[in-house]
Parts: sequence; structure tokens; C-alpha cells
Amino acid sequence: MVEEELTRRWEGFHLTDVENEVLELANEVDKEAKCQGKHFILALILTEKEANKEAFKNTMSQIWRLDGWVSFTDMGDHKFLIEFQFQLDMEKVILGRPWFFDRSIVAIQLFDGSIPFNEIAFNYELFWVQIHNLPLNSMNQEVGGQVGATIGKVLKVDVDEEGWGWGRCLRVQVEVDLYKPLVRGKRILAGGKSAWVDFKYERLQSFCFKCGVLKHKGRSCSGQSSDIKFQYGPWLRAQPMHSNIFDAKKYGGRHNLDHRN
Repeated sequence: MVEEELTRRWEGFHLTDVENEVLELANEVDKEAKCQGKHFILALILTEKEANKEAFKNTMSQIWRLDGWVSFTDMGDHKFLIEFQFQLDMEKVILGRPWFFDRSIVAIQLFDGSIPFNEIAFNYELFWVQIHNLPLNSMNQEVGGQVGATIGKVLKVDVDEEGWGWGRCLRVQVEVDLYKPLVRGKRILAGGKSAWVDFKYERLQSFCFKCGVLKHKGRSCSGQSSDIKFQYGPWLRAQPMHSNIFDAKKYGGRHNLDHRN
């Protein structure tokens, strides 16, 4: 990478007195506050080929269906600084992850003006992950957080107001590591019984079937030889479930009756 090459180059340099003298930058509080008041995110297209930058800008601005304008600043190496006119538009994009362009994942990071752009790591991306084959009495907030944590940091568990997520599967929103193999499932022990639960990733598109990593699509993978059966495949994909669990309608009953067990 460019950063590693620069580090190796500087290790052999001997700084002059002028170069080694520390320059303290002015504390421009007003400018910093102005910058923080704007609505920025950072984005990286995880692709192994040259991306069409204009197509990316046009495509994403249409897919997002924003109320205000959006501006893209090309930062090089498939990275962009993206500014939104409205805070709600920015939040819509952040909450709607993951996003894809030309079947490549668009990794997003929140803006932090105190960090040089080249030092910002795009290591994780949010996915809704479906946990299949859980016992019904384990489809709850606590278990969802516990099982989801084996994938990554859990942000949400799709449960109702009482903490239950009964359905075909339990959904968790998790930070997935872009540089590690996708977790395909987990052995669990519930009520003294051993079981295997499957993980399926909503809106998952291209990834490496050889090693299961999202960062590349197999072209540059050296994880397995070509004669070994792939351990990953399209079965890890899941159709998005637009859950209505929070406003599930209850039928029957009389409104003026006391609640009874």
C-alpha cells in the first residue's frame, strides 16, 4: 500500500534541523466548528478494477433518493468525501447500508476532520444478518446480541417491544469485518441441546467464494488452490426482510377490557 511504502522510505531518511523543528498549527476553532456543522461521510469503493467515477456519482445520487443535493469530492484510490445538504439525507444513507456500486461494496465511515484521510481505515461495514434455526425460546434480544457478537459489533436486534423476534429467522445488524472470512454459522448449546445456526447476509453481492472475504472477489485470492471445493458461496446471501415487528397488528379483543394473563 502507499502508506507502507512511504513509511519504509522515511525510515531511511535523516531529518535536517529545519525539517525536525515542530510547527504548532493555529487553533482555528471557528473553522473547525463550521466544518463539523456540515454533513459529511467518507466512502471507499472496494473494487479490484478501475471504477467509473462519474457513473458512481450519478448512480449513488439516484439510488439514495435524497431530498437535497449531494456533492462528491474525489480523494483518489476509489475514495470519496461526500457532503449532503441535509442531515436527514446523510442519516438515511448511513442507516441504509450496505450499499453497492457495480456489484462492489461501498464502505462508509463517519467524517472525522481531525484524522488525515489516508489514515482512515475502512475495515467494517454494516449488514443485516439473518440467524436461522434458532429455537423459538432463543429468538430474543439477549440471544440475538450474544450470537451476533460472534460476527462483529452488534448495533441492533430486530425484536418487538417485549424483546422477542419470532419469525422465520432472527435478524441482527452487525459490523462485518471486510478483511476476514464471512462467518457462515455457529454451533450453539441451548437447553442442553447442541445445534447449528446458519448466518445469511442481506443484500450481500460479490465476495470471494474461495476465502469468504468481502474485500476481493477471488481474482487476487491466494487462500485456496483451484482444486479445493469452495467453502463459501451464494447460499450466504439472503433477501432483505422488511420487518414490521415493531408495529405488528393484534386482531380481536375488546379495547375496554382489562389486560389479562
